[in-house]
Amino acid sequence: MNKAAQDLPREMLRELVEAIQDSEGVDYSPRMGGVCPVCGAARCRVTNTGAWTGQVRMRNHRCRICGLRFKSVEVDG
Repeated sequence: MNKAAQDLPREMLRELVEAIQDSEGVDYSPRMGGVCPVCGAARCRVTNTGAWTGQVRMRNHRCRICGLRFKSVEVDG
């Protein structure tokens, strides 16, 4: 984690995560992967993984069942 992200207050970090999640991202689980919000398919293929920004990482997915492209948010901690 970079120094600037470590200095962010925890509440500000939570607000940032909530804003990202409100933008139609789904939760990412290391166990289940990205779950399609339309058909519910688990472990959808990851097409792009962003770098960690503080305690947050974004991934883009494509559902193997319905073809939907969506993003997921992983929070460390």
